[in-house]
Amino acid sequence: MVYTAGIVTMKSSDGGKTWLSLRGAPGGDDYQNLWINPNDPRIIALVGDQGATITVNGGQTWSSWYNQPTAQLFHVSVTPTFPYRVCAGQQESGSVCIASRGKRRQCH
Repeated sequence: MVYTAGIVTMKSSDGGKTWLSLRGAPGGDDYQNLWINPNDPRIIALVGDQGATITVNGGQTWSSWYNQPTAQLFHVSVTPTFPYRVCAGQQESGSVCIASRGKRRQCH
């Protein structure tokens, strides 16, 4: 099998002569990476701007990326306050800021 990730993720079972669309739609998705379980190739993780989506049946159905708190961040910055607030732009999803620590001091 040969796989390619992009706007449409595809696979070929004949060395690239023909291709089958697995996931994606022109203008909507943007997959950058994929992982295939070496013990069960029906299990595939596909990673894009919004997070990861998983199939356990070779691409017949896929999980939602809304089931996990993931984001692709860029231009990370820190505020001059304490506790610091860490802020970043999320790829295709607005911006986010979080506190660098909670109100209670953590002792280790």
